[in-house]
Amino acid sequence: MQLSKIKLPFPRSRRAEPAASNPDQRLTVAFSFYAPEGAQLSMPLAVLNALVKQRFPNVDRHLVAINKTLPEDQYSVAWFRSRIAEIRPDLMAFSCMCPHWREIRVYIDAVKEVSPGTRVLIGGYQPILAPDETIAYPAVDMICVGDGEQPFADLLGRLLADDADAALREPIAGLWAKRPDGSIAKGERFLNEDLNAYPFPDYSLFERDGSLRGLGISVFGPQDKFILPVMTGRGCPYQCTYCSNTTLLQMYKGEGSYIRKYDIDALIAEMQALKAHYGVEYFEFWDELFMVNVKYALAFFEQYREKINLPFSINARVERMDEAFCKAARDAGCHTIWFGIESGSERYRETRLGRKMKNDDILRAAENAGRVGIQRLTFNIVGMPFETIGDSEETLALNRAISPEFFHFFTYIPLEGTPLYDVAKRSQLLIDKDLVSSDYLEGRRANRFHLNLREHPGGMSAGEFSDIAGRMAVFQNENNRLAL
Repeated sequence: MQLSKIKLPFPRSRRAEPAASNPDQRLTVAFSFYAPEGAQLSMPLAVLNALVKQRFPNVDRHLVAINKTLPEDQYSVAWFRSRIAEIRPDLMAFSCMCPHWREIRVYIDAVKEVSPGTRVLIGGYQPILAPDETIAYPAVDMICVGDGEQPFADLLGRLLADDADAALREPIAGLWAKRPDGSIAKGERFLNEDLNAYPFPDYSLFERDGSLRGLGISVFGPQDKFILPVMTGRGCPYQCTYCSNTTLLQMYKGEGSYIRKYDIDALIAEMQALKAHYGVEYFEFWDELFMVNVKYALAFFEQYREKINLPFSINARVERMDEAFCKAARDAGCHTIWFGIESGSERYRETRLGRKMKNDDILRAAENAGRVGIQRLTFNIVGMPFETIGDSEETLALNRAISPEFFHFFTYIPLEGTPLYDVAKRSQLLIDKDLVSSDYLEGRRANRFHLNLREHPGGMSAGEFSDIAGRMAVFQNENNRLAL
């Protein structure tokens, strides 16, 4: 990937003060995200909701989520079009992951069909990793090309100005915007180095009748408990070739602190408030990697045990899951550790995925967690470039040896900008984007699995892929027993 084509300088984060605006103006903002997998909460939108709620009392907020786990008449394009016609927002803000770009475009078009004056903003991984493709889409007016807090605040300030059209002609840090003459005002990417300069995520946007219960927020957690996601920070220092984080690390290199954490005291206080307000029974930490800093994690555990005292789950790396850490996590209330195996073939995992741990390391980490009573959830991928049927057989065998309480596998989805995507592109393995199955859980629900690459020498055939994915699904159904 030619990173130089998309890398821009990053302005340092600054305190989120309201931009200069007309206090007599009112603005209506509608938020949306695509949720094919059941999680009816978007952390990026919760972050923006908190910012707007705290800093912009003259901005009205609405949620028009595209949740495909609901009955069709509650997520169809016709339903979405009617909601936009009813709200008539001044700004429509979508959070979009790369695999969902194809599906979400028809909803973007619907906005312009019923409310041509609504400005459409796209944020999330899609515009960060593919800015040119995203801004080129006719119905898109603006994109966010980095962290979104301050750019969104600056944008609202300009939209609330007496002459919003004139104000938008000049670049806003963190945003690209189309001008009336067709040119694009390209602001520098924005890096929020200080998470504590902004409010914690606010989940009220997602409430139904003042509650979050019944939303299906957690995909993997115990279904008989009310679970709420939180994050201790952002960023992951590892560079796995299939993950968008690798691309972001390269983009941010030399431009500031990409690995960021909330102040522990402030985070614990926020979690106490969430527990009391929503009746939380279980917390899921949605950090890319919870254990970036073990010293921070251990200090957090100490306060969590004393002041929160609820079961929780975290995302970890096997390299960090030694016996001492697992005991400390267990003592703090850790119920489940999620960790990625991805491939059971040591050769493939190291040479193709950039992950150097040995199978013995994985087995030892899983044993360390299991021995102290922490349940294990493994992530695995099948159908990757140049992955053989033998490689995927090793993945299944390794998971059988571990017998995790929750075995999970995904069909490989090529994510633009990642090193493994570039391998597939150079080797002419990519299929038409409209043929890629973008729903991570679609195959498991339908028991029908779709190879997202061309068949190629050195890789598995479509028939082999369908067979091994089917056997993984059988193992998943027979094995999974995660419970509280």
